[in-house]
Amino acid sequence: MKFEKFQTIMSESGIKSLAECARELNVSPQSISNWKSRGWIPPKYEIIVNNNFGIKNITQNIESSFDDDFIDLASKNNFFSLSNIILPIAKNLSFTIKSTFVMGFLGLLIFLVFQLLGFLLKNEDPTKTYITTSKIVIPGGVQLVQNQSSSSSSSGILGMLGINRSSSSGGSSLPPTSTLTSPSLYPQFLRTHSFAKRLFEEKFNTNKYGEQTLLEIVLLELEESFNKPSGLLKSIKYPSGYIVYKDENDLYKIDRGQGLDTLVMQYMHVINDTLGTGLVEFNQMGSFQTITTRAIEPKLAVDIAYVVLEELQEFTDYFNKIDLNRTEEFIEQRLKVIQDEYTILEDKMKIFLETNRQINSPALLIQKERIDRDLAIYKGLYTTLYQNLEQVKIQKEYEMSPTIQILDHPIPPLSPIFLNVSYFKTLSPIVILGFMLIGFGFGIIFSLIKGYLNIIDKKEKQVFEEFKNVSIKSIKSIFK
Repeated sequence: MKFEKFQTIMSESGIKSLAECARELNVSPQSISNWKSRGWIPPKYEIIVNNNFGIKNITQNIESSFDDDFIDLASKNNFFSLSNIILPIAKNLSFTIKSTFVMGFLGLLIFLVFQLLGFLLKNEDPTKTYITTSKIVIPGGVQLVQNQSSSSSSSGILGMLGINRSSSSGGSSLPPTSTLTSPSLYPQFLRTHSFAKRLFEEKFNTNKYGEQTLLEIVLLELEESFNKPSGLLKSIKYPSGYIVYKDENDLYKIDRGQGLDTLVMQYMHVINDTLGTGLVEFNQMGSFQTITTRAIEPKLAVDIAYVVLEELQEFTDYFNKIDLNRTEEFIEQRLKVIQDEYTILEDKMKIFLETNRQINSPALLIQKERIDRDLAIYKGLYTTLYQNLEQVKIQKEYEMSPTIQILDHPIPPLSPIFLNVSYFKTLSPIVILGFMLIGFGFGIIFSLIKGYLNIIDKKEKQVFEEFKNVSIKSIKSIFK
């Protein structure tokens, strides 16, 4: 304990001189002087001072605090009581109600403004879109059937070609290994330039434009959407901006003379866009696939769907033919090589038998067994390759697997879907309730802050006032 604290405790107990302190602690005055010069007292006497004089001092301070500041102490203990929360809210209830109604009125004005803008900017002629969907199944590759007696060497040959072979004697067959006709390639195929060009060149008969190519129908629809006056000023939407419609010379027209490939590149996004609102959309639904088409007329949507199905079938047949042609060519080459080798072995066996009428020695027997073994191997290879060649020819001529199977054919939709009904989105009436809740919450927070400022002591009020003055001076100094 420091000596200054020791003197304070003793003086509060009525012992002020050093001699009286020495008598109370039963020590010599010289010891007290030594403590004073060192600035602290030994721990032994510190305990005695705290036990004999410190408790009395604390008791006196507590009693004086209860006598002098009883109301302040009670207010500090009850600062977070329920009464200190409810009372400020009750005193400022009128302000809370006013703020709630003011914010509710503001929300009502915003709601009415949005409703009015939505009514004034409403599209008088919304876009009608007819949607049809067809469900299909796409097998995934080519399979060849082979007997168990076939040589295992052909499995490696066909495996290199991406062809799976299943046993004809039963058992589970492995899935096809060909990936050129996989359904996962179809979405990318629908986004290619070649598919867009073939689809745009197809002619369709419509009630609105007659018999036109799909590209011409798309261009006419784009021109109509651009040249449709909209809004309060009846402006026309050009690619570079908006102009006010005055006469026929202001109408926007797409240049048809820039070439077919250029037009396809510019407008192929209409077929399959990233938003899922294009003319054609391909989706995978478990084991099935769906093709969704959109058009301005129900019959046009169905016609586009059938054209897309034909294109997908041609796409599948094309890559399937590539696989089968490559397989057939490879097998024919191997058959020619095996046949030549087999002919050489037959000539070798013929010469051996003509030169050796009596085959009794072990050397001749071993040589004959070698030739017989080679002949058996090449005979098995030739038989296996010839069987696979016939199977490939059968698939090319008759099966042409895989083939797209249509489960649900596209049918004309009964009613259209309306798009772009309004240029301005209206708000929900819940916005009014939200603004009222904001006003009510603001009133509650304001009441609690005002109640807190009323019950804090004078020292904290002085700190707040000083903070306020310093902040105002700092803000003024910035603008000087």
